[in-house]
Amino acid sequence: PTQAVTFRVNMADVAVSNFGVHLAGSFGNAGYPNWNPSGINMTDTNFDGIYEVTLNLNQNTTYQYKFINGNNWGMDESV
Repeated sequence: PTQAVTFRVNMADVAVSNFGVHLAGSFGNAGYPNWNPSGINMTDTNFDGIYEVTLNLNQNTTYQYKFINGNNWGMDESV
């Protein structure tokens, strides 16, 4: 079974790349791009500076992920 999971990142105080904001992670087993820095586009549909995307992910599974300000490695968050 899968579960809808929404990822959000607040970019209100950050200059957003012309290439947009993306999510990259270990999502390959759920049918999404696996660690592709431009594979999952995030959107800010209400222009509040918070970018989001909802994925249907496998339940009882651990995923690792990073937010990307742009579409290439080197533009990913540093945690």
